[in-house]
Amino acid sequence: FAADGTTPLLEVTDVFEAAAQGDTLACELIEETARCLAVQCINLCRNFDPHMILFGGGMADAGEPLMEPIRRHFQALRWKVLGDDVKIERAQLGHPGIIGAAGTMSMVPHAVTYSSR
Repeated sequence: FAADGTTPLLEVTDVFEAAAQGDTLACELIEETARCLAVQCINLCRNFDPHMILFGGGMADAGEPLMEPIRRHFQALRWKVLGDDVKIERAQLGHPGIIGAAGTMSMVPHAVTYSSR
């Protein structure tokens, strides 16, 4: 707890640092997060058949300590009917979400606009 009695903010880096030091709760949190992300990757594959799935942002900055368990859970839970051609990687660009959204919008035949009115 912080000096003022409030609970301090916990950052992603704190969790991965604690896991690297053997903290059981942090390791379990990473495993469960990786399993949930792997399930979402499987859902993406069933709907879109991608060749690669990229993770970006603060959590993905953890690198292999996050990517390895995602890949492991993906392999354990995925349908074995199709080939192993889906790669799960960490995005190398600074803001992959923005770039991905822009790429997606370029494929939409009619632009969707938002108005606050």
